[in-house]
Amino acid sequence: MNAITQPTILVADLDTGTLAQTVRILSELEFTVFSAVCYSSAMSAAMKLDLDLLICDVTVQHCNAGHDLIAEVHRLPDNTDVPIIFTSSGQGPDVIRRQHDFGGAYHIKKPLESEVLKEIVDCALWLPHLVQSHINKPHFPANPAVFPASASGPVIANQTAF
Repeated sequence: MNAITQPTILVADLDTGTLAQTVRILSELEFTVFSAVCYSSAMSAAMKLDLDLLICDVTVQHCNAGHDLIAEVHRLPDNTDVPIIFTSSGQGPDVIRRQHDFGGAYHIKKPLESEVLKEIVDCALWLPHLVQSHINKPHFPANPAVFPASASGPVIANQTAF
């Protein structure tokens, strides 16, 4: 019997406390969650995974000699349209604007609030340009906020650090 897995989320953050908190919150929602503590581990994970969402602290975005993590992730065939949620300690208009320029769908200020994170993740997973592809993926249960409720299959939660 094949288990239906939940959406795959990669969380990349240099701050191990925030990383652990984010993974805990998402795991409670029974997502398949992977974590990365630096640019190279995030790229390694992205090359191995078919991601549904990337949550990335802005410090990870350019921490590898000017390489653009998001552009590199979006160049990977399985991750060309993966939505990005940026996190940071600051939330000035210039920070948010730059993150949108890098492909960020949303920006969340630290410290992360559990309910806000859950709501933003739910919205990011159902961005309009992704709806059609998600409908055809068996691991995406219907979103009650978007579609009528449906029975969901078995859930597998996974936490792996890269």
